[in-house]
Amino acid sequence: MKGIVLTGGTGTRLNPVTKAVNKHALLVWNLPMFFYPLHTIFSSGIKDIAVISGPPHGNQIRMLMNHIPAKWDVRLTYVEQPTPAGMSDAILRCRKFTQNQSIMVCAGDNYYENDFKSEVSAFATGAMSFLRKTSEFNRFAIPKYDSRGKLISIEEKAQKANSNLVVTGPHFYDNRVFDMIDKIRPSTRGELEITDLNNEYLKIGQLILLKKNDYWSDMGTFDSLLKTSEHIRRKNL
Repeated sequence: MKGIVLTGGTGTRLNPVTKAVNKHALLVWNLPMFFYPLHTIFSSGIKDIAVISGPPHGNQIRMLMNHIPAKWDVRLTYVEQPTPAGMSDAILRCRKFTQNQSIMVCAGDNYYENDFKSEVSAFATGAMSFLRKTSEFNRFAIPKYDSRGKLISIEEKAQKANSNLVVTGPHFYDNRVFDMIDKIRPSTRGELEITDLNNEYLKIGQLILLKKNDYWSDMGTFDSLLKTSEHIRRKNL
């Protein structure tokens, strides 16, 4: 299995600082933001990791990649995404890197308290993501169920939800992922969404959503950035 960390996008929720700095290069306590999901992949037993970024600040990510702690012992590959065309588009650009292997994908602004060694070991086929509780469901994708409790779809940034569970990463995909991405079309935002990729796997009955109760944070807002920094600081005292 290989790992992918997504550090593209425009980071508009963190304007104006992201006009000059790649969001994923911002400090969270004492490390650049994207170091945390990168470490999550490494600590889960994966050493071959692609970091994806692009204009206008992708060079900042490339520079910071040279300062990954040597003790992590990872093999990093930089992959460019010329325009911010969505998470699935970013994954698509890693076709050559993956060498027909399964992948573990982390958004560069997500912090996970624990590793995923058991999931990496157990994953065999299809797709797997995770369900976590949050009060800010309109920021995330949510699962939709029928009257019998069967998962029927995943909806991106819904305005209404029947529960406080949202779909989060890391996302695991088998080597059919690129064929699945080829089936999806750009959303109204003009992006290839990871939610649509998950729905393609759901259509063939091969999407698993596992509930997690561990600490997790999407660091894409000023509030969550501060809260996560404080959490890590207290943890390391």
